[in-house]
Amino acid sequence: MPVGARPELDGTLRNASRLRIDARQTCLKGRALAYRLTTDGRLTVLLSDGRRLALPAGTHTGTITR
Repeated sequence: MPVGARPELDGTLRNASRLRIDARQTCLKGRALAYRLTTDGRLTVLLSDGRRLALPAGTHTGTITR
């Protein structure tokens, strides 16, 4: 059985302080986005629809909602 696509961001970022995501181009506008991110420093995730997530160094899981 194939696995369906779902709005999820999963990965490790090194030497990055900011990640910008175009919510319209990625079909995330108005949709919740689950995340599991590991970063070696402070990271800000910015979605073009105005949502923002600020994370300290470490591993983080959660959901960005509207």
